[in-house]
Amino acid sequence: MKYTIHPGSNHHVIIHLHGTGGTSAGLFGLGQMLDEDAILVGIDGAVLEHGMRRYFARYPDGSFDLESLHDNTVVLNDVINQIIKEHHFQDYKISMLGYSNGANIAQNLIKEFELNIDNLILYHPSPTRMDTPFKKHNHLRVFMTGGDHDPFISKDDFKQIQKMLKDADIKVKTFVHSGGHELIQEEIIKTKEFLNK
Repeated sequence: MKYTIHPGSNHHVIIHLHGTGGTSAGLFGLGQMLDEDAILVGIDGAVLEHGMRRYFARYPDGSFDLESLHDNTVVLNDVINQIIKEHHFQDYKISMLGYSNGANIAQNLIKEFELNIDNLILYHPSPTRMDTPFKKHNHLRVFMTGGDHDPFISKDDFKQIQKMLKDADIKVKTFVHSGGHELIQEEIIKTKEFLNK
């Protein structure tokens, strides 16, 4: 997986995981709104679906290819650890945000691995391996958002993900707007408040 780094002036690193059709730097504008001084890291999904980048494959009916999800989660974890080591980010505050497909693989990351990050922002995740619990992450805080009319996740599934995070002793805060799968300005405002606490 290729990645892009935009330099910053403080000790906060924000790792960006794009949605379907995005690029490594596609969410940097969002990252700069959250912390204009942060170091921004974006990672490209390695799977192409009709020319659009994703982090893992799905079948024609829209269901997830779980083998692809597992394999690419392992690669993504290796890439994140490589970036942290090579750029000497070990003592930095590290936040990771994922939108849609990026949020889905981020969910799986904390089911497969104990990540050494401080904050995880899940924008509009879909149900992902709901039979598999999250790893224990006593130090991790999660901010998860959704829309009342999001076609990819029901209200019950959203609440179930929240419960599963809490069951793993992960501190989680949520925000749901009245729209669908789109990101809105209020989500960004609430995210900034979350990161600044």
